[in-house]
Parts: sequence; C-alpha cells; structure tokens
Amino acid sequence: MQQTMPQKVGRLFMGAAIVLGALLNLGGCTTTLVQPYDEVLLNDTQSLFKKASAMVNDGIAKSPRTDHDRAAFKDKPTTHPAHVAQFEARYAELGSDSDALILRALSRSQQVSATGQSLESKVEELIEKHIPNACPDVDAELGTLSTGLTVRNYLDLKCLLLKWHEQHADLDVTESTGILKRSNWELRRATLFAAVLAIEKAELAKKK
Repeated sequence: MQQTMPQKVGRLFMGAAIVLGALLNLGGCTTTLVQPYDEVLLNDTQSLFKKASAMVNDGIAKSPRTDHDRAAFKDKPTTHPAHVAQFEARYAELGSDSDALILRALSRSQQVSATGQSLESKVEELIEKHIPNACPDVDAELGTLSTGLTVRNYLDLKCLLLKWHEQHADLDVTESTGILKRSNWELRRATLFAAVLAIEKAELAKKK
C-alpha cells in the first residue's frame, strides 16, 4: 500500500527518534554519540509549530473546498484571502525560524565526538536509502556542515516548509490561481504534527 505524505514524513522523523533512543541506551560509554538535550531548541521548535499551525488553520478557514469554488476566482485570484500572496510574510517568517533552529542545532553539533558523528552518518545513510531526501538544495547548502541526526531533522523540517511554499505558488497545483484547496491545508496539518512530534520525542529522549 502506498504511504501518505504524513506517514512518510512521520517514518523519517521517527526513524531518527528511534536511533537516538538506541544510542542513548549504550550505557557506560564515554563517547558522545548525540548532541545533549537542548531545552532552548525544544522551546523554539514548539514556537515554530504554533506559528505554522496558526497559518494552517487560517488556510483551512479561508480556502475553497472544491475545484469549482476555486475556479470562481480564476480571473482575479490575487484578491482571494487564501492566495499565496496573502501568506508570503508567514512563509518567510517560518523560513527564518527554521533557519534559526538549524543554526542552533549546528552550533551544538560540535559537542558530538568524532565517533558519534561517524555512527550518526552511517545511520543517516541507511535512512536515506529507504527514504530519499526530497530537498537536495538544502542538502547541498547545509548538509555538509554536520552529520548530526539532530541537524538532519531540522534540515528536513526546513525542506517541508519550503515545499509548502512551492506548492502554494505552483500554478499547476493550484490550477492557475495560486490558491490551495481546504484539503491541501488539512493534509499539511497532519504532516506538520507528525514531523514536529517526532522531533520533540527525539529531543526529549536525550533528557532521560
């Protein structure tokens, strides 16, 4: 059976969470395998989630339910409250917030020992073989800066938000309107929840 997008995203992030839990259970080892628990990172992740959730709720409330409803605005789509132009500032803010999370994770990745980084790199490679990354541009720009799984999670979250913006601005997806349907936003809610929940579980696993 083909997986839905929330299932795929949840599987990716949960894979990292499971790996982190396993690494942390290697008791009696002096090698630092994963970045330490970071309460600031966790709090900032929750803040991004709240902003993204608010945007999704707005999208659901303002977007047309059917193709027929959307077609009524084809001649003047930019006047519609759900047009991509009305969400640009919020996409930009989410992009900046996700960049800040990546920077925070990168700044603390230096605390992971060489052995830990090597092991994480091998685990990441295994995950990537089964779930190819959908955001190669982010990888090329930032992926080489750290092999840490924590950083990897935030790179993938950044990718998810970039794809949201691209989809909203895609005239093929929106039938030349720049307006998503309500069902598009509802799917985003499930995907966002799965992604952030898995990230938070991975971070909280370090606290134990």
